[in-house]
Amino acid sequence: MSNVHHFVGQEIQFGDGPALGFASNSASTGQNSYKVTVKKGIHVGVGASVSGLGASAHVQGSFSFSMRTIDTSTAFNELRTKYKFDKGTSGLWGWIAGEKHTDETKEEIKSAFSSLTKETAVRGTANIDLWAEGRMPNFQIDVSAYILIMNVTDAQGNTYEYFSAQNPQGDTGAANPNASSSEEQPIVDKNESSMEYTTI
Repeated sequence: MSNVHHFVGQEIQFGDGPALGFASNSASTGQNSYKVTVKKGIHVGVGASVSGLGASAHVQGSFSFSMRTIDTSTAFNELRTKYKFDKGTSGLWGWIAGEKHTDETKEEIKSAFSSLTKETAVRGTANIDLWAEGRMPNFQIDVSAYILIMNVTDAQGNTYEYFSAQNPQGDTGAANPNASSSEEQPIVDKNESSMEYTTI
C-alpha cells in the first residue's frame, strides 16, 4: 500500500488538451485516448521547517510506495531513444506537453500509453537528501518531500499512477503542503536524492 499521502501543487493537464491536440472532452476522443496530469506526491513523514529568507534546512529520509513505473515500458524507452527527451517523469512530461507533435507521433504516444496500462506495480523507494531554503524574511514554513507522479486516465475513466527512478534530481523535491502562494514554497538546493524499485 502506498504511503504517499496526498497530492499538492500546481496541476498540469493536457490531452485531452493542447499538447496532443485532443478534444476538450476525453470521452469524445474515442477508445484510445488518454488524459495525463503530473502532480507532486507528498510524503508528510519526511520534512523540515524553514524560517526566513536564506535560511535552509536539510530534508533527509526514505519512504516506500507501491506504484507502476514508466521505466519498465519498452514503448516509452523506444520513444525516448527516438526523440531524445530527458529521462524520468519530468523528462517524459516535458516532451509530451512541451512539443508540437505530428499525427504520427500522437499515435505513437497513445500506443505507448496503451501498453503502459498493462505494466504491473513495483515497490518503489525514494531516498530523499536535499536542502530547502526559505523565500521570505521572518516567515516559517513546514516542507515535506515529494516525488513527481504522472497520472494517466483512459477514455473509460480508469486512472493509473506512474513514477520513474531514472532522474531522481528532476523527479523529487520539497514543497509546503499548506502554501497559499508561491512565496511560501521553498527553494530546493543540492538535491542528491535517489530512487529505486524492486518487483513485487
